[in-house]
Amino acid sequence: MSAEERAPALRGGREAPEARILADERNVPPPSFAEEDEIDLFELFAALWRSRWLILGLGIGGAACALLYCLLAPVTYKAEATVLTMSSVYAGANPEMRNNFRNVYQNRIIVEAILNSASFREKVVEEGDLIPVLLPGRSKRNERRRASDGVSALNEAGRALKKRIRVIAEQNKSDPSLTIEASSHDPRIAARIANLSVTVLEDFLKNKTFSVARKNRVLLEEQAGQTEEELSRLENEMAAFLKEYNIYDLTGQAKATVDVYNATFTNLHEKRSSLGMLSKFLPPDNPKMRGLNMEIGLLEEQLVQLREGGTSVALTRETGESEDPEAGPGELQSLIPLDSLPRLKMKYQRLEKQLEIQRKMNEITLEALERAKVEETRDDIYFTVLDRARVPAHPTGPRKSLVTVLGGMAGLFVAVFAALLLEAVRKRRSMKETEAS
Repeated sequence: MSAEERAPALRGGREAPEARILADERNVPPPSFAEEDEIDLFELFAALWRSRWLILGLGIGGAACALLYCLLAPVTYKAEATVLTMSSVYAGANPEMRNNFRNVYQNRIIVEAILNSASFREKVVEEGDLIPVLLPGRSKRNERRRASDGVSALNEAGRALKKRIRVIAEQNKSDPSLTIEASSHDPRIAARIANLSVTVLEDFLKNKTFSVARKNRVLLEEQAGQTEEELSRLENEMAAFLKEYNIYDLTGQAKATVDVYNATFTNLHEKRSSLGMLSKFLPPDNPKMRGLNMEIGLLEEQLVQLREGGTSVALTRETGESEDPEAGPGELQSLIPLDSLPRLKMKYQRLEKQLEIQRKMNEITLEALERAKVEETRDDIYFTVLDRARVPAHPTGPRKSLVTVLGGMAGLFVAVFAALLLEAVRKRRSMKETEAS
């Protein structure tokens, strides 16, 4: 024993016990919180057993309340209609591709989106006149108030219908079937809503645009109409141009004009030579001289007309200028003036080129339109009604047995919680009384 330990013992008999008590207090370990938090199952069971009547009463009371709710609540009926969504490829438009399910899931997503849309629900309400059914307690005062707030009866009925329609899709993405489930307190109304949904869905798929191919087809139809109008305009312009200048064969008429001009010029030269020779022997007032002068004047007028005049030239059989052997004196032949020929030929070639380009564009547009129609047919969404909704014979809710069991379990849960809470309060009071005594 060391000197420090022997010192208190040598000081007297009363100091040694005090030192021992202090030493014992220093060696006492602190209380363990783990021991305080331990759950004693037997003690827990005993606490629940002591509150057994409370637990039993609350459990029976919860089940009784749930059963009373089932007896008082209005029954619900559900009607189901099953449709099969598919594209034209799957529907049989191309027999070699019937097993191609590339668009099945996409089409099913589109149909689901339609069925869950507000416009679809409002259309169902409108087609079936369901506002009195969905909003039976709507008063005129509420109608005026909601109308002032911008809420129409159709919108409110559509939101009410949302709670009564449910779309059920299979987990398998390659399964194209969808089930439309409608619920109501009246079995006939439930079947009516489900069948109306199928009818409105068919109208939506016919009238709405959902594919890129359909949009392309509409765009190409507009372009085809524009090209047809432009082609018709150019054809009318060409017809007016040909009619104005009496053109039926530009190349042939140009050649005929040159030939007639050369023949007339040659004939004029011959007449002038004859007139010069006869003027040496005959006086100017000689009938033959006067006839030659008249013919020369006519030929000169024809040359002027062929160069600058209109398109109709009077030719005589004697001159031999008409290529038609049956043409009589004074008959008209459609010729093109030589001065206008370059301008008319350029305009004719320009119109002909524009017509050629426009015809080609129209042909390409029509071919693209035909391809777009084929693509649209392949991408169209079809659906077949597998099962129409029938009037349900038995209600689907409320499910009395399930609701009663759940009500009883809820009552038991509340009862156990209350029993444990009471047991904790009782323990706390007992500890305070022990400490106080």
